[in-house]
Amino acid sequence: MDDSNLQVFLAAASSAVAKGLSDYDVAREKKATDKATSAEISVALHRLKDGYANRREVSLGMATGAIGSYCSKARKLSLEAIAHDPRMPRLINYGERYNAFLGMTKRADVLRRIEQTIDLADMILAQRDQVDPDSALKEVAQDYVERVLRLNGIEVVDAEVQVEDKTSSNIARDTAGKTDNSFDKTIEQAFLSALSDLGEDENGLIAQMGETLSHASSLARSLPEAVDTAMDIIKKEEELAATAIAGNTLLIPKPAPFEEPIVVESDADAELLVRLSTLVRKSYKTFAQIVRDNGLFSAFSHEPSYGACSGWKFGFWLDDFLYDMSEYVGDIPGRKQVADIPDTVEEDEDGDTLERTIERMEEFNKRRYFGMLDDDFDEHVDAFWYGFKKLMLGVNGLFRLNPSEFNAYCNDVAEAAKQATVELGAASMDQRQLDAFCNEVKERGREDASE
Repeated sequence: MDDSNLQVFLAAASSAVAKGLSDYDVAREKKATDKATSAEISVALHRLKDGYANRREVSLGMATGAIGSYCSKARKLSLEAIAHDPRMPRLINYGERYNAFLGMTKRADVLRRIEQTIDLADMILAQRDQVDPDSALKEVAQDYVERVLRLNGIEVVDAEVQVEDKTSSNIARDTAGKTDNSFDKTIEQAFLSALSDLGEDENGLIAQMGETLSHASSLARSLPEAVDTAMDIIKKEEELAATAIAGNTLLIPKPAPFEEPIVVESDADAELLVRLSTLVRKSYKTFAQIVRDNGLFSAFSHEPSYGACSGWKFGFWLDDFLYDMSEYVGDIPGRKQVADIPDTVEEDEDGDTLERTIERMEEFNKRRYFGMLDDDFDEHVDAFWYGFKKLMLGVNGLFRLNPSEFNAYCNDVAEAAKQATVELGAASMDQRQLDAFCNEVKERGREDASE
């Protein structure tokens, strides 16, 4: 090959390489543009579908939330009826009572409240044979069901926009609160057909849209129009759905009666507790005499915070006159809560049993108190609080309930009411229907509470 032919060859090769690189750059740029276009279309489409689904979820959530709130209040009202029912085991909040004792300033008030607490323990022991939580909670469950069933008959009012032709609605046939997949497809077709008249497959359409709308300016003109077209269809279908469910009435099925037993177990020997109560009452007489002789500080001699007034801040200001700027910034006596009743009795390694407690109290009660001149009265005070606390723990542990089956039954009733709301078509309600439904539920709740 001579020089002239070589130069022609090199020129042709250079031109071909340059053209190839140019075509590659164009193809790469087109691919990037197509990818960006496809992404924008996909994001817009999913926003439309998510917005439609979210609106249905919000409507359903508000309706079922109103039902759930009603059921919770109805359950509370039903349980209040047995708050003082002798068939239910009673507990003594002895910890709260002890903290209340610490805040009192009169010895007569303290002694009266302590004696009332011991009387309450005796009353619980005397009425132990009347305890029958099974029958009591069965009545509560029946009352709760009747309150929930009072929601039946709530009717869905007319929609804000009345649509005469209901046959074309895809949503109207879906009253179970679920997203209608066929309508999702309708949204896709309406949205994509506004961009191009290509095939029905979403992925294929998006890919072809990338080729057809390769320029951002074209997409900027077409995308808002597609969104508006799809939104118009969604709005029409939502109006059709709201019109279709107008007149539906809430129907909560009546559940089977509550028959599950409430486990009642006795953790203490009632007869031993009666004996312990007698010994505690005898110890109380000595304790009461000590308090009358020595004041309230003797009642809580082992409570380090009792009567503590630490926290004074002293200060003075002199300006022709002397001003006392002192103020108390510490804890107010009696306001500080203690976790448990303190005592100095050393119990056995695993704690004193009921029998051991009775044995100790019999021994403590044999010790004499010598009146105001007795400067070693702490042992009598400790003995009383030890026996008092053991009595309270024993009475509170006399019965143990397992209300899990009752709670599960009430939860099932509430869930059935919510499911009935779903089947009513709550997800398809418009704002007017939703407000009317929630207001009616609240009104029936107020009527129920006023009975």
